[in-house]
Amino acid sequence: SMPVPIVAKIPAILGRSRFHLINEAIPKIIITSEILVNNKAIEDLKFLYLKKIMIETTSSAAKPAKRSEVMNSFPKEGEIVSSLDIFNL
Repeated sequence: SMPVPIVAKIPAILGRSRFHLINEAIPKIIITSEILVNNKAIEDLKFLYLKKIMIETTSSAAKPAKRSEVMNSFPKEGEIVSSLDIFNL
């Protein structure tokens, strides 16, 4: 049989206080199933790697739009264009 990785969720140990029982301050390990481990691994992969790909795609898609605004703002040679026409392009 194939070994299944165990996900251990250990809560933070609270400072000892008179307001809670000592059992609540002891960390407990919760064993989850293989399906939950695989789902968590897929979610982590999407969050870590696909987020970076989306940021790069949006930044590269915005560059041509900025360049086209700059190129279209200048009049062609020989044309007399008012400053209002240039700003309305």
